[in-house]
Amino acid sequence: MNDVQAYMARFLNRHDTYCLQTPDGRYTRRYQRVTEDVVTGHLLGHHTLASDAMDIHGFTQWLCFDHDGPDGLTRLDQLQDRLAYLGVVTLREASRRGGHLWLLTADSVPAAFLRHLAQLALRVVGFTCEIYPNKDKGQGLKGVAHPVRLPLGVHQLTQQRYPFLDVVGRPVHGADMASGVAPGPTPQFAHLPACRRIAAGDGGDS
Repeated sequence: MNDVQAYMARFLNRHDTYCLQTPDGRYTRRYQRVTEDVVTGHLLGHHTLASDAMDIHGFTQWLCFDHDGPDGLTRLDQLQDRLAYLGVVTLREASRRGGHLWLLTADSVPAAFLRHLAQLALRVVGFTCEIYPNKDKGQGLKGVAHPVRLPLGVHQLTQQRYPFLDVVGRPVHGADMASGVAPGPTPQFAHLPACRRIAAGDGGDS
């Protein structure tokens, strides 16, 4: 499995539709298959993908905490620390406003399960933010879920590539924090396997 295939396996909940970011930061939906070429274009910065937060049956391979506040990265750092204490490793990603915290799963799990865990975690840390998937159930064959901009691409509004961050807030593998521009996605691929992915059975003792 090459890097692009590994990326697709970790972040794509659906392969039959995706969204492309427009220059103003909005998204347009395409009802086309997500191919390796499409994902490669995202990683190279030719265009920017957003993928549905769950499949048609309500299952997902990830959950994304999205905090758009001015202290968003600090808040997500607190949440990341709390989850790490519980043995759940996450990926913190800078964004145009605030940041994202990605929780990857070992397999596709019910969105309702991950959302329940996320709501409990937010209750513990004492703040709220957006959670994706933002619904518990899938929308069926004719429906679509809320799309989320996939990591390691270039934001079309700012033309910046927002990196994953280490525990002290530095871009992993030497991205330029001053400009917010990472040198490219390839160095950050090595960070993905380091994230311990949660399984549906995890958290049963909590």
